[in-house]
Amino acid sequence: MFESEADRLASIKALGGEPFSTGLAEKLIGIFDRPSVDSFGQVIPVKSRKPELLVRDSDLALHALVKQSKITRDADGSAYYCKDFDPDGTGMTVIPLGA
Repeated sequence: MFESEADRLASIKALGGEPFSTGLAEKLIGIFDRPSVDSFGQVIPVKSRKPELLVRDSDLALHALVKQSKITRDADGSAYYCKDFDPDGTGMTVIPLGA
């Protein structure tokens, strides 16, 4: 069975996807990952890895994302820039982010 774009978006939302602003009226929905560790109930960010955003391949074109495109996390207003694009071959892409 093949997965549709709607299926991918539903999966992203079900797994905690959140909105990001890219300058378009339509929000980019992706799974934000900022590496951290839980140390006795206290979450501590890990400095050795940068945050990443998992999105649908189709959203890269829709939002015209290229290296150094600005993405703003709606949850806290944090601004990030696309550093690269790592497609996984299933219709999804991991975007390493930088400040």
